[in-house]
Amino acid sequence: TKSRRTVESQMFAVQSAFWQRRIVTTLGYRRDQLEQSRTTPVRYTAGIWAGTDGIQVFDTASPTSSYRFSGSTTTAGIVVHPLSWLSVFANRSRNLGLPDFSQRVGADGGVPPAPQGNGFDTGVMVALRNDRIVARVS
Repeated sequence: TKSRRTVESQMFAVQSAFWQRRIVTTLGYRRDQLEQSRTTPVRYTAGIWAGTDGIQVFDTASPTSSYRFSGSTTTAGIVVHPLSWLSVFANRSRNLGLPDFSQRVGADGGVPPAPQGNGFDTGVMVALRNDRIVARVS
């Protein structure tokens, strides 16, 4: 099997600071577009291969399947610095990854679903002695 995979991505990200950098926010967005073609070989049973199971070859009779898919990832985060040595943070992310059309599962030969996920984390960070001692709990 031969396959060709092309991925195009666009991304946007911004970081902002407010109130003398006491609050820092981040936002991000990425969109991925996938095009993939897959060509399956056919059995050549002419010439010296006549009367046999033949040999697999790629030619104009080889069936080709094409797939298109797009997915996106979004992220957002905030860090609050109530004191110079204390930070409180929160982040959220959502993603829809690109499936692998070269893999097949199930009796119907279907493509596995695209990987996806949601994430959320929060935490506290303490930085002491000019950032020589740092502790983070999330």
